[in-house]
Amino acid sequence: ASMLTHKDLDWLPHGINRNVFKPVDRMFARSGWGVRDDEVVIGCVMSNQERKHWSTVMEAVARMKEQPRFWIHTDRLLGYWDINALACEYDLADRVIYENRPLKDAEMAMRYSACDATVIISGGEGFCYPVAESLACGTPCVTGAYGAQLELTLEGVKPVTTRLETSHNARRAVYDAVAVSAALSHAVANGDREREEEKVAHLKWEHVGLEWRRWFRKGLEAK
Repeated sequence: ASMLTHKDLDWLPHGINRNVFKPVDRMFARSGWGVRDDEVVIGCVMSNQERKHWSTVMEAVARMKEQPRFWIHTDRLLGYWDINALACEYDLADRVIYENRPLKDAEMAMRYSACDATVIISGGEGFCYPVAESLACGTPCVTGAYGAQLELTLEGVKPVTTRLETSHNARRAVYDAVAVSAALSHAVANGDREREEEKVAHLKWEHVGLEWRRWFRKGLEAK
C-alpha cells in the first residue's frame, strides 16, 4: 500500500500483465472441458514437487459437498507425487481435468476465469504467481496463511503446525485438509469477482513498472 508514496523502497513486488490476466467469459474454457455453467469447478496450478501439498489439496476437493470438477495444471503428472494415483486414492479420477502441457498466459487466464475458486497449498511461498493470476481474473484463491501469498489474498487457512525440512532447515507449514475444504466451499459461495480483482490492482505493470525503472536507474547511477 505504501509503494506509490514511499521515497526509497528496498523491496518491490512482481507485476502482473493485467491486459492478459483479466476476467474472460467462463464458458470459453468450460465448453472445451465439457463442463456445464452450473457445475462447480476448482482449479489448482502447482508444480509436482515435495513442497506443494498435492495430497492435502486432493483430499480437500474430495471432501467438498459440491462435488466439483477439478482442473489441474502442473508440469508433470508423475514426479514427487503420482497425481493420477492421488486422484484414484481420493475417488476423484472421473472429475479431474488434467493439463500438464505448457499454456500461454491468455490460455491460463481463460482457465482461471472458468473456475469458481482455485487452491494453492504448500509448505511456503515467496510470491506465488498462480494466486495473483487467479485473483486478477476475478477468481478467489484459497491458500495457506504461512507465506508471502497471504499478502495477496488477505486471508488464508491457518497451518496446524510447521516443521523444519531439507538440509537448509527450511521451515514449512502443514495444513488440515478439512479446513482447506471448508475454505473452498466458502469461497465458492461468497466469491465476488470485482473484490478479488481489486486485491491485485496494485500489481499492474503500469504502476509497478515505474518503481522498477527507478530502482534500475538508481543502481546504474550508483558509484
